Amino acid sequence: SALTTGSFITLSQNYFYILLPSEPNILLRFPVCLASVILNSMSLGIYINADLGTSSFDGIILTMHESFGISVKFAMYIFYAIVFILGIILGGVCGIGTIMSLLLCGILFEMFLNFFAKIKVKLY
Repeated sequence: SALTTGSFITLSQNYFYILLPSEPNILLRFPVCLASVILNSMSLGIYINADLGTSSFDGIILTMHESFGISVKFAMYIFYAIVFILGIILGGVCGIGTIMSLLLCGILFEMFLNFFAKIKVKLY
């Protein structure tokens, strides 16, 4: 996943830049941001259930889930909250996308993780 993520982000950005005006208003930015949070959570559920490994962030979240016996959603909230606070302390920018990601990724990640685990088909 580490090899393909950057390529897909670049392709997506190029595609969205063609479709969207140079400075889209909030009515366009909000649904695009929401779609990106949903697609990100869905992709995490797919590649983890496909046994393609995990990224460092996902590995930390899943390790917290297994080690402390907490839900994946709660582990993700804890981890994202820590990263959010550190980002603010270090001078990062907080926008609507940051808040949407913080609030929705945990719920969506757990939902897609469970959904794709149910429909998983082993080929071996």
